[in-house]
Amino acid sequence: MTAKSISIISILVTIVIGLYAISESRTLAIESGSLQKPILQAKIGSLYLTQEEKHRIIFGANEQQQKEGLVISPFTIEVKNAGDKVLENLYVTYRYHNMLKRNVLELLDFNLVGAISHDSISKKFSESGVTQYVSYHIPNINPNVSIGIDEPFVLRETKFYNEIELKDGLLPITITYAFKFQVSISSATIQHQDYDFSATIITSDNLDDLLLKFKNQVISNEIKDFRSQSSFFSYLGTLLFNNIEQKAVLIYPNNTKVQNEKAVIFFPEANKVAYRTVWYKLAQWNRLF
Repeated sequence: MTAKSISIISILVTIVIGLYAISESRTLAIESGSLQKPILQAKIGSLYLTQEEKHRIIFGANEQQQKEGLVISPFTIEVKNAGDKVLENLYVTYRYHNMLKRNVLELLDFNLVGAISHDSISKKFSESGVTQYVSYHIPNINPNVSIGIDEPFVLRETKFYNEIELKDGLLPITITYAFKFQVSISSATIQHQDYDFSATIITSDNLDDLLLKFKNQVISNEIKDFRSQSSFFSYLGTLLFNNIEQKAVLIYPNNTKVQNEKAVIFFPEANKVAYRTVWYKLAQWNRLF
C-alpha cells in the first residue's frame, strides 16, 4: 500500500469519526432537551400572520344597528406554541390611534379561548400621546397549545361622503378609508414580532352579503384600477412574474341587543362571530387587451 493510499484512508476515517461525533452530540442534545425551543404561530381566521405583510380585516355591520346604537365586534387572534418547549411570559399588545377611542371599551369583559385558565391572564390599558395600548399577559403556553384572545372593535362606517361643485351642478363623491393598528407579540423565549393591520367596515346583513359586497364593490374596483394604472407590458410582466395574491379576512358579528336607560349596544354572544378568508389576484388575463 502506498503512502498516498494510506493518507486517503486516514482522511476518510477522520471524516467518518467526525460525522459520528456530530451525530452523537446531536442525539445527546435532543435527549437532554437543549435543542428544544418554542415556536410562535399567530393567525386570524385561517390566515397566518407574517411581519412582512399588511393584514386586512373587513368587518360587516348591520345598517339598522349602526343607526340605533353602538355596534361592537370582537376579532380573535389565535396564538399557538408550535414548538416543543414551553412559551413563557407572553405579551400580546394592541396599539391603536386614540381616534378609535379604544378606552370606551374597557368596561367590557375580555374573552379567552383555549386550554388556559381565564384567571391566569391579565390585561392592562394605557395611553401615551396619541396612542392607546391594550396588553394581555399570558404566563406560559405549553407545546402544541393554542389560545385565542377576543379583542373588541367598534364598527362604524368607514366612508366619507361629500360633493364637488361643477359648472353643471354638484358631483357626489364617496371616499373609503381604513383604521390602522398594530399587534405586537413578545416573550422571554422568542423574538419580538409586530403585525400590521387595517380594518374597513362594510354595511351588510350577514357574512354572505358581506362577501358579495366585498367582491362587487372592493375587489372589482381594485382590479379595474390596477389595469388602468398599468401599461400593457407592465401588466403582462405582473401576470407572468409578480401577480401577488391579495388576502383579506371577512368578519361578521351576529349581534345581540343589550339596552339600558343610558345606551344601546349590539354585541355577539360567544361563538356568534363568522369568519371567511378571501384570496384574489389583481392582474387578470382577460383584462390584458
